[in-house]
Amino acid sequence: MRAAKSIALSMCAAMLAACTSVPDLDTRRQAALASAPGALTEIMIPTRSFDLAAFLPSGFAQADSGAILTVYIEGDGLAWITRSRPSDDPTPATPLVMGLMSSDGAMPTAYLARPCQYVGAGSRNCEAAYWTNKRFAPEVVASMNEAISALKARTPGAQTIRLIGFSGGGVIAALIAARRQDIAGLVTIAAPMDINAFTRHHGVSGLSGSLDPVADKAVLSGVPQMHFVGGQDGIVPRSIVDSYLRSLGATPCARLVMVPEASHISGWQDIGSVIHSAVPRCEAEAA
Repeated sequence: MRAAKSIALSMCAAMLAACTSVPDLDTRRQAALASAPGALTEIMIPTRSFDLAAFLPSGFAQADSGAILTVYIEGDGLAWITRSRPSDDPTPATPLVMGLMSSDGAMPTAYLARPCQYVGAGSRNCEAAYWTNKRFAPEVVASMNEAISALKARTPGAQTIRLIGFSGGGVIAALIAARRQDIAGLVTIAAPMDINAFTRHHGVSGLSGSLDPVADKAVLSGVPQMHFVGGQDGIVPRSIVDSYLRSLGATPCARLVMVPEASHISGWQDIGSVIHSAVPRCEAEAA
């Protein structure tokens, strides 16, 4: 419980300024759609363990041959209400990621929600463990990976995939990247890439039942990747991403980008164009 209480407090403060006033699911969905400059189509992707929500801009399926499919992966969302009480519905209260995706001019581009977000608390297998300690469980990663394959199948011209994940979505993106052969690049924003370093930093016990990207370091060391870190981020400070990067060893494929004015959830829209244009490369490839 010590882990739950400490991380609950920090995430609640970061993701919802007034934890005592929680908007309902429809209000959260409308806020997310309002953050998008253009119309989005919501689809449901059934996977082995979960029904996952995705939002697609118009023209999504019209990709030229050889195109890169960009998938934005949501963060942990509204995981906690109080120190000891998990949320009944992890749908985000702050629509940062959907706003970033919808302002990305690349095609094809999609937004993929995490399990139980935007689908209702009664959706298949929606238990609070999947947005608390088991947020990075093997079945979560497998389902997200299935959904990305389904999105790729909708875009016959797309041959490779660029994953962009915010916070816990960046961890999911890395875990998926380690399990695919078609990843063109991995981009994370304020992501706790070393789970053990993250829990040690906050003085809490580990996330039981969750995977850690550090365990996939041998594979991930060869994946082109960029990690954006906020200089004002007290939840995921640079030291946590540095710990992950050290675990990769001497690789030419990983780069850290500091954004001095950004906190955990603010300042990222201000550099949206930089994130949109982020194309990770291994130095040997770029030479």
